[in-house]
Order: sequence, then C-alpha cells, then structure tokens
Amino acid sequence: MTAARRLALAVLFLSAAWTTVPRLAEEVRRAFDLRALSHLERRTEMFRPFYEQFLHIDAFLPRGEPVGVILDTFPDAGPALFFAYYAFPRPVHFYHGLPQYRSDPAAPQRLVAMSRQTGELRLMTYAEIRAERIGAKHVVSRLEPGPEEVRALVIPLVSSGDGPPPDVYTTEAVVVNRGAQAAYVRVRMFPAGHEAAFVLEAGELRTWTDFVHQLFGTMETGWLRIESDQPLGARFWFVNRGRNDAEVLEPASWFRKARLDVPPGGRMWVLNPHDRRLPVRLNQGRHRLPPRSVIPLVWVGEALVESDDDWFAFVSWRDAGGDTRFIWPERR
Repeated sequence: MTAARRLALAVLFLSAAWTTVPRLAEEVRRAFDLRALSHLERRTEMFRPFYEQFLHIDAFLPRGEPVGVILDTFPDAGPALFFAYYAFPRPVHFYHGLPQYRSDPAAPQRLVAMSRQTGELRLMTYAEIRAERIGAKHVVSRLEPGPEEVRALVIPLVSSGDGPPPDVYTTEAVVVNRGAQAAYVRVRMFPAGHEAAFVLEAGELRTWTDFVHQLFGTMETGWLRIESDQPLGARFWFVNRGRNDAEVLEPASWFRKARLDVPPGGRMWVLNPHDRRLPVRLNQGRHRLPPRSVIPLVWVGEALVESDDDWFAFVSWRDAGGDTRFIWPERR
C-alpha cells in the first residue's frame, strides 16, 4: 500500500470517527442513564410519545378484542408493526385507508388511526376518522346560495353514509343570513327526529362539507326541515366524494298529485311530512307511508302518485358513469 493511499484511508477513518464517536458516546451515556430503569420505563423513555399512546389504548381495550389500524401511506407501516408487536396477543388488522376497511365484512369495530406525519396513535371511531379525512375540502366548486330569500324550507334528501367503495356520501351546504339582524336557524332531521340550531350574524355565510354529521354528529339518511327568524339564502348538494360528483337538491314544495318516470335501476322517493301515516295511491296500488318518512321505492317506468293530503316525491338514478342524478316531478 502506498503512502498516499495509507494517508487517504487515515483521513477517511478520522472523518468517520469525527462524526460517529460523539454520537456513539451519546448512546453510551443514554444506555447508562437507562440502566437503572425498569423494562417498562425504558420502553416509555426510548419510544416516547408512541409507547405512552400505546399504553393508553392498551389499557382501554379488552385483551382479546381485535383492533384495526388505519394506514394512509406506506411510511405508516413501521409504527404500525411496532403497535402490533406490543399489542400481542390481541389480533391487529391493518387497512390501507378507509375503503379497504369498509370492504372487509369481518372488520373490527375498534380502530386506531395513525398520523402520517408523526406516527401518533389515536383510538377513534370510524365516523371520527371519516370526518377527519373529509375535512374542509368541498367537492362543489362554487358554493353559492340560491337567489330566493326564505325563512323556512324542506330539503327532501340528505345523507352522511357510505356505499360500496368508492361511494362516500355527504351533503354539502351553504347558508347565508340575508337579514339585518342575527339569524337563529333551527334544523330538524327526520325520520330520526334530530334537532340542532346555529346562529348566523347579519350577512354571514357558512358552508358545510358533511352537513348531517357536522350538525348532528350522526351518519344517517333522511330529510330536513329548516326554519329561521331572518331571511336566508341556501343551497344543498347531494355529494358522492368517492366519485367527485355533486347534484343540487331541490327544496320540496308540497302537492297531492304527481307523475314520475323512473328509469331502469332508479328509485322513486316518497316523502311524508306529517306526524301520522299518509295513504297514497301508486297507479292502481294503495300504500301507507310511515310518519315523517322518506321512502325509496324500487320502481321502473311511469308512476302516477296521488294522495288526499300534501306530500312530495322525486326520482334518483345513476348515469352510465355511476354518478347520481335526480328527476324532480311534474306537478298536476
């Protein structure tokens, strides 16, 4: 070996030592400090805050109950494997996103969400994780209220729920106070009977990405009755986030007779706004709608629907691309 080569290797060794020795010394000092701690205390100190979060979850869950870990990205897999190791013998199932979780008929009810940025562990419900993933991003590109000024309106269909992947249904909404004073807005959802209220200052405009879940904290389908002590401008959309699709929802206006044409694969929705059963005539058949209900009926072709009291009906169907479309009735 030549002198020049020996000199080069010596420089390389000293360079490596210059960067490695201080770090090695730090690790030796850390190992010395951990020597007096118990096994549990060492894990907590070395893997803080991950291990503290795991201990909190582990103490809450029954030992034999399976748990699902929702992952968003591949880097999440490292902390997830540590979670599964510490959780043993509890069964742990990994899911790369909520669609994969929804596709598993045997999926566990208990879920742990793992932050893609920090590896933070949180014990959450499916609805909480879903709401967090939806966030504040709208599918509707132009959230503009309608030109009408109303103090009361009925939205005949709203939903917060999921179908087979990729379908993720929400109701997006915009409401503006067009009055000169603060507006007290009362919202009731039927048939469940949920109630909520909010206040809009004069001129204030507010939007929602998932109106039902954000206002009532539930994932359900139904219809809304909205009342305000000030004039409002409002508009609602039926949204399928999985398909990036949105359709405007027409407010209901009551009638007693309507002719509907339902395309193949479509549904006819019939809404009873009363707190009693409503007799209706569908072509030659007779039916009684439950109180405060909106009922989807499987039907194909023309339908003449009549009643002796006020009600509302409309049609939903899917186009060739799988997007939801609505047909609003011709009134007679």
